[in-house]
Amino acid sequence: STTVTVPSGATLDVASGATLDTTGATVTGLTTGSLIKVAGTDVTSDISAVELQSCFNTTYDSYMMVVRRAIPATNNQDLQMQIMTGTNTVVSATNYFYAFRYFEDTGSVGGPTDDNGTFFKLAGSVTNTEQDGGFSGSYLINVDKTDSAGNSFKISGTGGVRNVNGDLTAYWGAGVYNDTTSDVSPTGLKFTVASGNVSKIQVTVYGIAE
Repeated sequence: STTVTVPSGATLDVASGATLDTTGATVTGLTTGSLIKVAGTDVTSDISAVELQSCFNTTYDSYMMVVRRAIPATNNQDLQMQIMTGTNTVVSATNYFYAFRYFEDTGSVGGPTDDNGTFFKLAGSVTNTEQDGGFSGSYLINVDKTDSAGNSFKISGTGGVRNVNGDLTAYWGAGVYNDTTSDVSPTGLKFTVASGNVSKIQVTVYGIAE
């Protein structure tokens, strides 16, 4: 194996159009401000719940999550998300606080809220029609792994869906799991719909290198 060392204070310059390939390598001490993929899943057939493991660790405090074409098997469903602290270990205490406002192309406004829920409701009225494209959204997630007295989990972001009435619905908002990292230290996420199975969903989580 070969080790390439860039001296302290020096600059490693990758020319425009070039690629720095670190596949299979361990890179340390490199600050890039990049998005680093840490977990992902792509479900294409009916399943009761979708678990995404090993999303969160002590390397990053902030993450970007992208949800693409979440489609329920049964029409007109809510998309729900819970945090996990290990495989098959779902956090379902009534500490989920959220407010996700929506604005429809009809001018109608509203949105799901809760201050003692057992999950985050990211969206409602999601159709099972492939052409509608399901629900998609992007979110900033903060997990304060470096401070045991810090907040367990916080999420904010935007999304969109064509609902069962055929109206384009834009969502924006935030949620927080109201506990400390020492009590609840998230490692993963679980996605479900209010009734029935998840037909399709793609979720990717990236760590944000500071």
